[in-house]
Amino acid sequence: MTKFIFKRVTLLSVLVIALTGFTAKAQEKVTLQMAVDRALANNLSIKQARVAESIGSLDLQQAKNNLLPSLNASTRGGYNFGRSQVAGSFTYTSSTSFNANGNAQLQVTLYRGGQLRNQIVQNRLLLDVNKGQTAKIKNDLILNVVTTYLQILTNQTLLLRQNSK
Repeated sequence: MTKFIFKRVTLLSVLVIALTGFTAKAQEKVTLQMAVDRALANNLSIKQARVAESIGSLDLQQAKNNLLPSLNASTRGGYNFGRSQVAGSFTYTSSTSFNANGNAQLQVTLYRGGQLRNQIVQNRLLLDVNKGQTAKIKNDLILNVVTTYLQILTNQTLLLRQNSK
């Protein structure tokens, strides 16, 4: 009998502790500017458009960098030591050798049929398209938020009128 009472008291204690740990918060009033700012900050399409815009900017910079000369340099070295048999005799000799090699290469593109210039122009136009797309997505989102906000205000007004009758 005491086990049953103990289980019941324990269960009720856990329920009371669990329910008192949760507090309800009232809804906050959101202004139109707050709604627009939150939508712009948290929208995935805008974030994707900004990533595409930054990739386009990097592509343009790379196309401009393709006009610059490229320089490559490398070195290689080695150290050998040990004993080896002298050819024609039955004697051994100790030898040590050190070698070092260096290489440098400079490449300058003089003319590629206007391909580099056309690539820069193309990437600049694509960057402008990406910027325009980002602006369009922002404007569409702002329009949707404002429309929804006005619809909510209209519905609240209609509800107040209906309740006052």
